[in-house]
Amino acid sequence: MTFSFIIPVIVVTILNVFLGMLWYSPLLFGPMWIKGHKFDNKRLKPTAGHYIGSILVYFITALILAMLITRFVLLAWDCGALLAFYIWIGFVATTHFKGVIWAHRPFSVYCIDVAYYLVSLVMMGALLGAWL
Repeated sequence: MTFSFIIPVIVVTILNVFLGMLWYSPLLFGPMWIKGHKFDNKRLKPTAGHYIGSILVYFITALILAMLITRFVLLAWDCGALLAFYIWIGFVATTHFKGVIWAHRPFSVYCIDVAYYLVSLVMMGALLGAWL
């Protein structure tokens, strides 16, 4: 297997960093997410470890998605986006819902998080499908 898709993977990883920063910022869903978790906003300060961990997660997600797109020859933006949607509905939305059922996480927090993953995955799938 060739890893000729590393540059596109790095690019969508960087885009995901910015998407996450915007999504959970005060401009969009950050205040609702903090309130839903009952976090103390003053104590919720991101560290370098948070960013490094997030970047690693985004990179691995993009890498696996790129591998699936190339393996199944889904080399068009709509095919990549559809694959990402199927991954989201089949694995992300469903498994995260267990947090609502078992850990009693607020449904509002679930919606904010899974909507973020939907936008993130579909964006990655579309870009990788078009690029690869």
